[in-house]
Amino acid sequence: MTNQRLSISTAALTAVLGAFAYGQTPPAKLELSLPKYEVTRHESLDYVQIPGGQMLAEEEGRPLVPYYVEYVDYPQGYRVQDVVLKKHADSETTTGLKLPVVILSYYRKEPVTMKPGLYPNRDHTWRVAEMPEGGTRLAVAVYPFDYDPQTTRVTYCRSYEFDINYVRSSLALALTVDRHSYAPGEAVRVRPEFRNAGDDQNVTVAASLVNAATGETVKKLPVRTLAARSDTSSTTLELPTRGIPNGDYFADVTLSDDKGNVLDRGQAAFRLGIPAGEQSGFQVEPQHFRIGDAVKFSLGFANTGSTTLSGQAVFEVRLRDSVVADLRHDFKDLAPGKSRQFSDSWKSDSAKENTLYSVVGYVNYEATATPAEEIIISTNAMPSAEFTVAPDTLKAGQEIAFDAGGSKDPDGTVARYQWEFGDGAEAEGVNVSHVYPEAGEFVVTLMVTDDGGRTASTERKLVVNE
Repeated sequence: MTNQRLSISTAALTAVLGAFAYGQTPPAKLELSLPKYEVTRHESLDYVQIPGGQMLAEEEGRPLVPYYVEYVDYPQGYRVQDVVLKKHADSETTTGLKLPVVILSYYRKEPVTMKPGLYPNRDHTWRVAEMPEGGTRLAVAVYPFDYDPQTTRVTYCRSYEFDINYVRSSLALALTVDRHSYAPGEAVRVRPEFRNAGDDQNVTVAASLVNAATGETVKKLPVRTLAARSDTSSTTLELPTRGIPNGDYFADVTLSDDKGNVLDRGQAAFRLGIPAGEQSGFQVEPQHFRIGDAVKFSLGFANTGSTTLSGQAVFEVRLRDSVVADLRHDFKDLAPGKSRQFSDSWKSDSAKENTLYSVVGYVNYEATATPAEEIIISTNAMPSAEFTVAPDTLKAGQEIAFDAGGSKDPDGTVARYQWEFGDGAEAEGVNVSHVYPEAGEFVVTLMVTDDGGRTASTERKLVVNE
């Protein structure tokens, strides 16, 4: 059992669980002996808790009462069919407790009045969840604390005994969908594959479409009967989605035998509505700034998909491998076809002279991100690279003069001139010369570096004649 505070009252159940641990049959009975509840008084209200338990807050206007959940794991091949309450005992009663009322809408203006009637007035519920590593987990919830707000009468039951009905199944179901996202109205293709370790048998396949947020079944397929061979069988089901709102869903498929016993169950998640977004208009101003200036950023983001998007626009100011400013803007429920504009600024008090910074902008949305765009900024203005060539008509074997004297640095000096002549030759200096031994077309590149380390380049195509 998973909760050490719960007392398992019979040696029989302990023996069953011990046998289960050694690979024998899992438990078919569950006996619970709950501890006494505890009361804490706060601002004239009584808050009641069961040690190790939970609070029931599912219906507004009802009293806040405790309940208890116990879990039992079952290995692959065992499927719980029903949990039957055999008996409950050791009830005790009291009066005088004033429980708080459940409020689900905290922003409502009018007060919430407690509804009359005994609550929760039910013995137990149960459900089975599929485990990622295989097998299932049975959750049995008991509601031992009944409260009548009109009389303040409490009935608390501490002992429960359940029979757990399960079957042994030779079938194992694996369920997949062909994609993770579907356009609105597009049929979802579901592929159930079942492996049968026993004899051939006929099984019924029930498939439904379930809203992941609410648990509501929004579409059911007609039940089908298939032959499960003594190895591996598969089929393809199509779940229609026409008229179903965009959102997160899962396909739920159940295999049953001819007696209605559940043999296995599988679920596969998907999204209805294809998420897609596009970033545009990334701007940074000024790109040449003085220390202390506010550097402003902006970018746009458009929802180009078919489902609403939520995410985060990100601006980062980086100095080499370090992030010196990280500015983020959350957005929610951006409808298809709509766009948002995001802007922010960086106060550059901590910037350093003659240092290059990069500003990166991108948008995170729905577990993906737009391609990051980068703009270089600096307290050092970018130089300009310009050059002239003489003579006007160029010939092979002729000495050609290159002059980069027109290059400038608005806030300093050009410290270095680097040339590439397009034929593999290179040179440095403001004035250089070069001879092309053969005729042809060559691309000459000049890169200049200023006294702050910032660079600029330009290129020009030359035609050299015979």
